[in-house]
Amino acid sequence: MLPKAEGRWDSFCRGLRKICQVTDLHPETKEHFRSYPALVNERKINLMRGCNLIHPMSVASLIWNSIMVVVNLSHMFVSTLRIAYVIDPVHFSRHHYVDEALIVLDMMCWLDVIVKFNTGFKDKYTSNIVMERKRVAGRYLRRWLLPDLISSMPIAYIILSLPVKRTRCLLIAHFLPLLRTPRVYTALMDIQIFMKLFTSSYIWHGAVQLTVLFMMTTHWCGCLVYLPTILFYYCTGFTLFLASEPEELIVHAFIILFSTVFMVYILVFLLKVYMTLFSSTIRYNELMNQVKEYMRHKQFPVPLQKRVKTFYSQLYQKRYYKEESVLECLSEELRNEITLHTCRVLVDKVTLFKDVPASAVGSVLGCLKPEVYLPNDPVLRAGDDGNCMYFIDYGTVAIYSLKGVEVCHLEDGAHFGEVALLMRDSKRLVTVVAVEITQLYRLDDIDFRQYVLTNQILFERIQTLASQRMHEAVLVDRQFQRDREKFNEKPIEFSETSI
Repeated sequence: MLPKAEGRWDSFCRGLRKICQVTDLHPETKEHFRSYPALVNERKINLMRGCNLIHPMSVASLIWNSIMVVVNLSHMFVSTLRIAYVIDPVHFSRHHYVDEALIVLDMMCWLDVIVKFNTGFKDKYTSNIVMERKRVAGRYLRRWLLPDLISSMPIAYIILSLPVKRTRCLLIAHFLPLLRTPRVYTALMDIQIFMKLFTSSYIWHGAVQLTVLFMMTTHWCGCLVYLPTILFYYCTGFTLFLASEPEELIVHAFIILFSTVFMVYILVFLLKVYMTLFSSTIRYNELMNQVKEYMRHKQFPVPLQKRVKTFYSQLYQKRYYKEESVLECLSEELRNEITLHTCRVLVDKVTLFKDVPASAVGSVLGCLKPEVYLPNDPVLRAGDDGNCMYFIDYGTVAIYSLKGVEVCHLEDGAHFGEVALLMRDSKRLVTVVAVEITQLYRLDDIDFRQYVLTNQILFERIQTLASQRMHEAVLVDRQFQRDREKFNEKPIEFSETSI
């Protein structure tokens, strides 16, 4: 969108202007602009207006705010360190290396004042981006200008350079940088934005913010212990550190109270983190407690209790959540994609889906419903009406013919129940029993006819396999019938020993 540059200076100006425009690299851009066309439209509007301000969602704004996080926190740390721990004789005060560090930080803060006058902002009431210089300047004048200016003035450094030093004025000058303390809030907010570059978890955001706040408040409390002593020293020129003085006791009581409140805040935050991380496990334990109370009230026998507990453990894997609530807001295409991903192992196992288009497989998988069966649980019974077929995710089932003869075992990736769906009378020809804990996926008759029978590849494969299985079941039954007839025709001979 920007005009092409002809020379080096033009290239430099073009690059500088580019990093000051709104970009999708900023963590908050996607939250504010819901689409890329909206972002492009924002760029066009700013270019048409000839706006030369820094966009609050630009690379320049992100980098500068990240730098100022370090500068502001360092300024708060060094300024309080200078008051509490760097004490020279009153009439022989001199420059310290901490004062030199404060001068550098003050220069950065003055530069930040200039940047703030040239950076737009997001109106929290209307959620609009304000890029008008008059409104930007007015907002900064009303809020942060005076604290930023006064706290970054090197008045203490100037007083220390004078031949005659007034200790009370020096004390006031040392306390002026403390006006920057409210900037700890903006620093924590900028830390959260910076953390969004690496993770979207609010737990990590809160943990980093809490760590920074804990370190700063610990330092401030350590400096606050010496506050009465320092005040008395700068006013009189000497002092004694007595913890029994009322001023000292008040300071200590305040620190203890603050530490207690901060500790409670940390415990609440940690509890919130625990409830978030392990909410599904907590819900599962609550569900299991209800199940246990129900079984105790109904006086279930011990074997039945064990089977019920095993069922719930296998079904939820010790994490309870409502899958319907998670998926109901998603589009059909996205739900099919999620199903295809979660059932990818099943797709690899089932030979029926080999070389079938992903869209067809996704449609079938989107209709599958999970079911769990324990050992010796009947899945199908011969003679019942067939209204569904099954895919085995994991586990083993045994197939029995109409005569009760075991035909075979089916394991991971196999499927059964399709024969009844292809027959006119829809009667089951076999009985299926779970041999071990088995996870199955059920495909109902309606979905079978809509997605399987309409696909030529799936229909041919399943019809061939169904014919083969019907033939095998009939052969097994006939062999069983012959063996039984031979056994009945064979005369019973009694030996002398048996008599």
